[in-house]
Amino acid sequence: MRKHVLKHGLVIGLSALMLGSASAPPQVYAEASIAQEKSIGIVDVNEVLKKVGTYYYKNHLANTVANPESNGFRYTLRANPDSVTPVIDLSIEARTENIHYDSTIPIFIGENTFPNNLDEEQSYNTLKYSKTYTESTSTSISSGFKVGGAGDLGNKFILPLILEGAGKINLEYNTGSTETNTTSESYTLEVPPQPVKVPPHKTYKTVVEFSQRTYRGDVVFTGRTESTMANRSIINATGIYTGWMGMQDSKKFTYDNYLGVHYAGLTASQQQEIKNAGVQITTSGYGAAANRFSSIEVTGKGSFSGVIGAELIVTTYDVTDAKNARLVNQRTVPIELD
Repeated sequence: MRKHVLKHGLVIGLSALMLGSASAPPQVYAEASIAQEKSIGIVDVNEVLKKVGTYYYKNHLANTVANPESNGFRYTLRANPDSVTPVIDLSIEARTENIHYDSTIPIFIGENTFPNNLDEEQSYNTLKYSKTYTESTSTSISSGFKVGGAGDLGNKFILPLILEGAGKINLEYNTGSTETNTTSESYTLEVPPQPVKVPPHKTYKTVVEFSQRTYRGDVVFTGRTESTMANRSIINATGIYTGWMGMQDSKKFTYDNYLGVHYAGLTASQQQEIKNAGVQITTSGYGAAANRFSSIEVTGKGSFSGVIGAELIVTTYDVTDAKNARLVNQRTVPIELD
């Protein structure tokens, strides 16, 4: 079990954990899907790459003979493919930016008053206190991407963050969702008695408080593949043979090719449309291997904020004159993570 350990014998124990939160469709639906996701800041990478294959098919294969070398039936491919399946392996890299620490939130725990009516200094101890508090972290995506076929797991990543005075926390992100994800943990803070020395004929009051800090920042993440021939684009299509007296026969055909080759086969305006959709494709290769290598890159942005435990504050006042309290001293005890 994770726990917080404070100096001078103070211990915080974790008490609770709560967590917040096939075949391609017809082209018209694919385009609508891309437009809808783009409007809310999420790029559907698979749908964009399917569009690459669809454009390539319409530019180079539609209404052509699928098997011109055949001495038998020759099949003419339909105007639209049956399905387009991109095959990629996208990895996610992320970094944090613009980390700010804002307000400090004091939480009152308790106080004790110690009158000393004697002629010698006296030593006292505060009472033992117990306080439950909550730390929380919220993450959200303003622009991102999702990769179909892998469920949410393919879109999730955890980014470690080192906070000043609070150790490491994990930021959880789903690159394919604009919903805010909040993680909170409740702790019980046990404060042992704190020593207080009171001079003769003085009255001291000791106040014990626990402070929490708010923090916020940004995250930038990138999904990319290396330049590789493993990026593929698989097109399934149907060819039709029309014979004597209008007799027709159909046959299935598969075109499994390099994604870079399909992308290079798009017009300049079609390639620009893919870029505008949020997917950057770069091709390379020479001679017979021209455009067989391709790399893919998509980017996103998000933010995070939260509240963390910071330190215990023990403040002692001289209240001998109740109308004119005077600060004697203040001690802080930082919280450290095991």
